Amino acid sequence: MASTRRTGEPHDAGKRPGRRSAAKPARVSPGGGRPGESPPGAQSTPPGVDRLQSEFLANISHEFRTPMNSILGYTKMLLKGSYGYLNEQQQKNLRKVYENAQHLMGLIDDLLNLSNLELGRMALQMVPVSVKKVTLSSLVSVEPLLVDRVLEVEHAIPPDLCPVLADEVRIKEVLINLLNNAIKFTPDHGRIMIEAAMVTPPGEDAGKVEILVRDSGIGIPPEHHKTIFGQFFQLYEPEGSDYQGVGLGLYISRKLIELHGGSILVQSEPGRGSTFSFRLPAAPATG
Repeated sequence: MASTRRTGEPHDAGKRPGRRSAAKPARVSPGGGRPGESPPGAQSTPPGVDRLQSEFLANISHEFRTPMNSILGYTKMLLKGSYGYLNEQQQKNLRKVYENAQHLMGLIDDLLNLSNLELGRMALQMVPVSVKKVTLSSLVSVEPLLVDRVLEVEHAIPPDLCPVLADEVRIKEVLINLLNNAIKFTPDHGRIMIEAAMVTPPGEDAGKVEILVRDSGIGIPPEHHKTIFGQFFQLYEPEGSDYQGVGLGLYISRKLIELHGGSILVQSEPGRGSTFSFRLPAAPATG
């Protein structure tokens, strides 16, 4: 087991990160109703319009990536001192620019993934993938979210666990989405754990690897265990959060796991944390 503890500087006054407001209503897809449902009296979308909308979304998201990559690149160089000395206040403000630009790039990536999924363009590159390697890589990617937080983030991946047959890039996206939610909705001094184990589902000969992301956050009511995987659905809005998101992370994660032939599940109760899990086929032995 490896453990990483992040203890940062005190939060800005007035912020209470890591908490959810249960008093706020669920946020659903535009127009009202649950994800995938049309509001009363709504007219059906003409044939071909959905595809045109997805095409437009894919194109515009792709175009946004180029200037955003430029902003991130130059900002990172400034922070490294490539263009001269920056005082402490300048560095602090520039880090805010970089963090917000990273958040915006994440939203662009979510929209691009959404359009590609709806257009059937999400091709998987299925290769043997080390679960430990992709877990460690995902943890590195979410490290910026742990700044100014006091959380224990651990992983328990058996050293002899066999590889899975999967698209490494897409599985990393799923893990990052699950970790983002766990970090966002787990109060300080909480704990997040990634686990993995070999399982043999009943009635199946081939083994599978089950990957779990557990947190000690405030949990999710049972009646929302399915709706949280819908498009643009957000059950809670964290108080004081700088990054609200658009409610696509869990939907995209579900679709990506379904492309791998699996499903993603949640076990959670209010006040008792959440566990998200999915299974991937074990890679066949070679040699």
